[in-house]
Amino acid sequence: MNAAPSGPAARNNRILVIDDNHATHADVRKVLCPVANVAAASLDAIEAKLLGDDTAPAALPVRLAPSFVLDSAY
Repeated sequence: MNAAPSGPAARNNRILVIDDNHATHADVRKVLCPVANVAAASLDAIEAKLLGDDTAPAALPVRLAPSFVLDSAY
């Protein structure tokens, strides 16, 4: 008997955005498909330390967000 897969890998993370406003599609993409990653976060922390920026917030632990496949229909 085959068990159904479970966990994050089994989730269907496909989203279809239907709207005639291109800005809406861009905003949804920014929220669900961020470009920032672990390397960018650590680079920001290194830059703040190098430049002596004491006002910069402490580096937060970076959690990997689920990835989404985003399709658009205008």
